[in-house]
Amino acid sequence: MTFKINKLIATILSLVISASVLASCSSGQTAETSTATTPAPSAENAAATEPIAAADADPIAAAEADPEIQVEYEGNGIDDAIAANHGDPITIKGVVDLVPHSELVEFVKPKLAEKGYIIEIVGTAADETTNEKTSAGDLDFNFFQHFPYLSEYNEINGANLVNAGDIHVEPISAYSDKYATTAEIPENATVAIPNNATNEYRALRILEIAGFIKLNESTATSLKASLNDVDEYLRPIAITELDANQIIPLKDDFDFFIVNVNKAIEAKIASTVLFREGSDSPYANIIAVKAEDASNPAVSALVRALQSNETRRFIIDKYNGAVIPAKLDLQAAQQAASIPEPQPIKWKIDIQASTGSTCGLPVHIAKSKGFFEAEGIDVTLVSGNFETQKAGLASGNYYVANGDFQFFPSVQQGLEIRIIGGLHVGCIKTLVPPESEIQGWADLKGKNIGIDEMGGTPHAVASMALAQFGIDPLKDVTWVVYPADQAVEASRKGEIDAFASWDPYATLAERDSGFRVISDLATDPLFAGKTCCFLYASQKQIDQNPELIQAIARAYRNANDWIRSNYEEAARTAIEEKFVATDDYALVLELAKNYEFVYATSKAKEEIKYFAENLRGITGFLDADTDPQKFADDLYYDAFSY
Repeated sequence: MTFKINKLIATILSLVISASVLASCSSGQTAETSTATTPAPSAENAAATEPIAAADADPIAAAEADPEIQVEYEGNGIDDAIAANHGDPITIKGVVDLVPHSELVEFVKPKLAEKGYIIEIVGTAADETTNEKTSAGDLDFNFFQHFPYLSEYNEINGANLVNAGDIHVEPISAYSDKYATTAEIPENATVAIPNNATNEYRALRILEIAGFIKLNESTATSLKASLNDVDEYLRPIAITELDANQIIPLKDDFDFFIVNVNKAIEAKIASTVLFREGSDSPYANIIAVKAEDASNPAVSALVRALQSNETRRFIIDKYNGAVIPAKLDLQAAQQAASIPEPQPIKWKIDIQASTGSTCGLPVHIAKSKGFFEAEGIDVTLVSGNFETQKAGLASGNYYVANGDFQFFPSVQQGLEIRIIGGLHVGCIKTLVPPESEIQGWADLKGKNIGIDEMGGTPHAVASMALAQFGIDPLKDVTWVVYPADQAVEASRKGEIDAFASWDPYATLAERDSGFRVISDLATDPLFAGKTCCFLYASQKQIDQNPELIQAIARAYRNANDWIRSNYEEAARTAIEEKFVATDDYALVLELAKNYEFVYATSKAKEEIKYFAENLRGITGFLDADTDPQKFADDLYYDAFSY
């Protein structure tokens, strides 16, 4: 079965324009510059989340129904994510942007070819004619744009191109050459933003989430905004609108600037990232095809390969957060990963794992589903607390432990442990009672904040956020310790004004008691897309048993991949085997999807540096003179390099 191209490529693509600008331009885009100077700020703050773009078509079902296609994807890698073609090779041609699009396609091409799908890249510079050529059949697919841009193109041109799959996000980001954190940005700071309709909205939106402005509510549905849509300036800044291509050349004229990440990559700037979009951005880059081509098995295979866990790991490791995998409903996009075969036992170890929260899924799934046994490891899960965990890692009695930046002060004080991977993103929220006048971090000065323990992760998270808003977490707030399951009642009694807590308690307070979330690690610009729980390993065991440490890391990584391909079964297993402290299936499923469970390696090292930068000094967690880069270099260990 051969898929035939309707027409030959008509012309060589000659107009080279950055795809991020193309994908966000409007019919009225100009190179004009305008500036708005803000009035004095109020105490109000915004805390909303971005909607998640949904795919328009599911080409997978059609591929599975084809009698010539044998469906045999049952694993975590590209080989297992796609259906093998046992007929004639199927060739599709497309135009993809250069970075990272062509790099991603080149990454999957060899394995697609082995499966009987030939992907030809006929151009790496999308222009205004790319969608036109795809509509005409001169191209079988393109890969350079996000769905809002495609929708606008269809509406204006009467076309019927569809989204075959979300692949990655090139998060629009705020950079600075003058300041290391958002908290350092002074009053009346100057910021440059893109002036085209889509990217201006994205820039203004992250300024809103970061607490600088408040946008008109209508922008949340239109996904368009200009300075005229700014209802209020919460922090005094001067915003200048520039053509996207002018921002980096003129960046020295501003205190900070906002651009698409591919602009920053192409320019090779070394500026500090202050905040950026997360993986749930509606501006995920997509594979676009004609509606009738969405069922082409080669298109389906390309999408599945690009959405595979193997490719997502490649994105995370290669781009260190500059490009991030799109947030997916992998139940619809991937078949369940296979359960591995047990191997002869080589090692017997204990792992402390009694958290009762969804955070602990990787270790429980690794044991329950046989990922430890597949590495020849017999694991006994034991209970304990933070102090027994530290002591076990220090002595080598515990080989690894799930932890977060709560360990950082102990590391600085000499605890000999290393981080060998990141396990998942956001699991902590900060909430206020439904009737509270508190709208955001800026309103918490002088307030009582509840936490489960001094020095714990909710305490660290809240301290970092307060510092970003110029509030001294050591002097300007009062910390009150309450067990996580008592925080709601303490708030109702007026004993605390807000509380920072782990899930599931935080989400239960939000859902069942109407508490309002003023910060969520999954969406707050300070934390979005960043690992909050890491896999730590004993330095003693790294020195003595590096092969075992690598096997443990591999088991965790494979367990994470399995979770991401089997969210529903993972949630059921967690409840049935009592891994979590709730029997609420819908809640556990929601949290598991929010955490994503991508095992991060080099990205984890970058995030160690990021959190070290934000935990030093004012928060009291790390010494003021801590060198974040050295701290990260010393703490991270690449277990897979052994």
